[in-house]
Amino acid sequence: MLDACPASVALNGQTPSSLWEMRRKGMGGIRELTSVDAEKAVESFRQGTVPIGHLELYSVGRERWLTSVSRDLSFIAQGGSKVRFLSAPYGGGKTHFFTLARARALSADMLVSYVELNSREAPFDRFEVIFPKIMRSTSLPNGSSIERMLEDWARRFPYYSSEEIETNLRQIAPSLDFRAALRACLQYANTDSADHRMRIQGIVAWLQGYRVLTELKGIGIRANITIANVSEILGSFLRFVKASGYQGLVLLLDEAEAITSLAQSQKRDEANQNIRKLLDNAEEHRGLYILFATTPKFLTDPITGAQSYPALWTRIKDMVGGGLEHTSSRSTLMVLPPFDRTDLDTLAPRIVDTHAIAYGWNARNSCDGTLLDKYVSTFLQRGDPRMIRSFIKGLVSVLDILEEGDGPSTAEALIERMEFEGED
Repeated sequence: MLDACPASVALNGQTPSSLWEMRRKGMGGIRELTSVDAEKAVESFRQGTVPIGHLELYSVGRERWLTSVSRDLSFIAQGGSKVRFLSAPYGGGKTHFFTLARARALSADMLVSYVELNSREAPFDRFEVIFPKIMRSTSLPNGSSIERMLEDWARRFPYYSSEEIETNLRQIAPSLDFRAALRACLQYANTDSADHRMRIQGIVAWLQGYRVLTELKGIGIRANITIANVSEILGSFLRFVKASGYQGLVLLLDEAEAITSLAQSQKRDEANQNIRKLLDNAEEHRGLYILFATTPKFLTDPITGAQSYPALWTRIKDMVGGGLEHTSSRSTLMVLPPFDRTDLDTLAPRIVDTHAIAYGWNARNSCDGTLLDKYVSTFLQRGDPRMIRSFIKGLVSVLDILEEGDGPSTAEALIERMEFEGED
């Protein structure tokens, strides 16, 4: 048997079982789940993915950073812009955090776009390829599309004279092509003809990276999205977001394939250069909030990380200088900390109760406080406390064998043999 870690011993005269029972109180949200919703959550846990719904019920240890995101969103709504890095290992909760940030942004009346970066389909060394993907994945607070957003803006447009229209369009769109797109939207405002529908769809397709059609060239959209015009088009789109009544655009960039893994140093340099440009041009992109999720290696590896590109490193090295574990909640760098004993003690009973609802069994009888305490202690001794995915998957496997009729002794033996995944 493993020795219990210090935090697992009785506290103020209470046993692990009574402590776990205290953790269960105030969990009405979990108990109100339907069996279908609970099983969907457990299936996600079993696969090591983030549940689609009710994610807030399983959120622990991140409120400090989520509060800082809420502050950022208020700043963006007032006309600010910001780029922040989110650092955690694979399996360390970045996707979970992104999902929570997305929900907060949508509730703050902002558009949200999520792009997973990889070297083939979404290479960050080519921002002209990334921008169309931003457009394709953009979500609006009311669930509608960019196509509907263009139509609604045109219907509400308050100017009528040619001079007023052109003055307003110049204010919204520095890009001549984007301005031409908006002008075309106004021509067919309040109509639902086939020509109007085709034109709007063509404009959206252009923003999403498809080649300019002949019909679009006739209305003034002449250039495909390239490295030469992508920054100006992005700036115009951000102004259009504000003109449409929304508070800004939140861009979630997730490194599925890390910049540090790019084999060619030139591609790494170009990707790092794009990050540097986003940091330097933040003021030109008012209403834009970027969360860039990366791994600690990006910040600490001197060969393939940010240190290898001096123009970027000089802008972020002060944030890293004090150590990744000592960053302010207002820092450009957000480091998701390891989950501590309290976090795991809070989360584990929620997973147990969800499993019980999913499969209609009395999980508390079989997986009591003593067994859960042993599981958490084992994880803290053998696992990586940053890897919450590993913690949850292991607990679900314990619950699965208990639900199928195996006794606590079998579960204890499984826990004894468990090996928890580490950082990739």
